[in-house]
Amino acid sequence: MMEATHLILDNNQHLADAPLRIRKPRTGMTTPAQNSIIDAMFRAPADSNYVISRWCFQQGLYRDFYWNAAQTIEKYLKASLLSNGRSAVRPMPGARTYGHDLEALFATMKGYTDDLVPEELVCPNAISHAEPPWRTEETAAFIARLNALGDPNNRYAVGGFNSDWTDLFKFDQVVFSLRRVSLELEGDAFIPGPDGRHEMTNRKLLRDHPQFMPKDGGLTKLFGKDASPELRAAALDRNLAFAPKDHEHSSFRAGWSSSNPILYIRIIEPSTFQQKSAELADLADWVVENIYLPPDARQQINEAGARLRP
Repeated sequence: MMEATHLILDNNQHLADAPLRIRKPRTGMTTPAQNSIIDAMFRAPADSNYVISRWCFQQGLYRDFYWNAAQTIEKYLKASLLSNGRSAVRPMPGARTYGHDLEALFATMKGYTDDLVPEELVCPNAISHAEPPWRTEETAAFIARLNALGDPNNRYAVGGFNSDWTDLFKFDQVVFSLRRVSLELEGDAFIPGPDGRHEMTNRKLLRDHPQFMPKDGGLTKLFGKDASPELRAAALDRNLAFAPKDHEHSSFRAGWSSSNPILYIRIIEPSTFQQKSAELADLADWVVENIYLPPDARQQINEAGARLRP
């Protein structure tokens, strides 16, 4: 039985008997009205996307996992940028827009989060015995993989995927750290205590309490004790970042899964055999004329069709 190494709902209670209250930030980066928009448009949808992503992985729907995982990460990153006085459109006036580029969003966020987001994703002790072994990966590299595997074009199986059993655990770690920094880091946090209220910035609060999750009300609705059994299972099973310590996890089998894109199988791979086929060349033409493809994929299909044409 796996045991969670991090807590969320339980650990928030050790800071004080009363709930954490965050007042209007002294820096003035965001107003209460702006925060309500950030919550409704980015953080809350990200929380839902997170649970959907985990369910997809648990069910073996890996392509859908990467698509929803990329959506999750994008929304948390944009919530962080907006909460900390940055634009979620572009890094600076006149610069190229972020769009859905997770790597660009992550690079901007790393400029102000310091050590609050880990540089590497390391194996939790609870699964250190698993075979094949965990491969330590830089957080930026994992974000780059999600950026590729969760590309919007991959919704249509334009690209393939290679899924590693550790990806779900790494995803949980990344979400845990990114969600924590999706609030204004220089804003004021008041910690109630027996000898009065202790004022500190959110940055210091997160640094001093690395397992604390702020603004966890939305998560509680999704997988707290009053949530449906199905939602709790999707959100918490094998979740070593968020699950309460007493949560019972199911067993898992370590391994990999992969899939080559259908356009590679049907057109590109046959074109490498130096055999001519009018039928396959016509198929390549049909794909280019009738299916939207990103420019690089379109070029590959055109080149394959030319090689196949008798």
